[in-house]
Amino acid sequence: MNKKFQVIILFFMLITLLFQACKDKRKLDVDVSEIDINIQIKRYGKALFEINIENLQTELKKLQKEYEFFLGSNLDDTTNIIKIRDYLLDPVLINISNNILTLIIWINS
Repeated sequence: MNKKFQVIILFFMLITLLFQACKDKRKLDVDVSEIDINIQIKRYGKALFEINIENLQTELKKLQKEYEFFLGSNLDDTTNIIKIRDYLLDPVLINISNNILTLIIWINS
């Protein structure tokens, strides 16, 4: 196939895709106004930056029960504790965490 023919086929495929994507999607509209939901947001970052650094290993083990996905590593390993401690003491990350908390408080007010 020559290059011009490939470009023409690609062009028609893109046009077809565009028309398929722009179809009327009202068939998917569902009334969910009567469904009651209860959402509880647990913020790992907030909990992590609020722990006592002086007793880091014990505090992390408490958090590990609730946030196992984030703290699944071996917390008895000194290297892991040192990495987490360095992370929590990073001034840039502390600033970002404080800015996010301020923004969330501002949004919720």
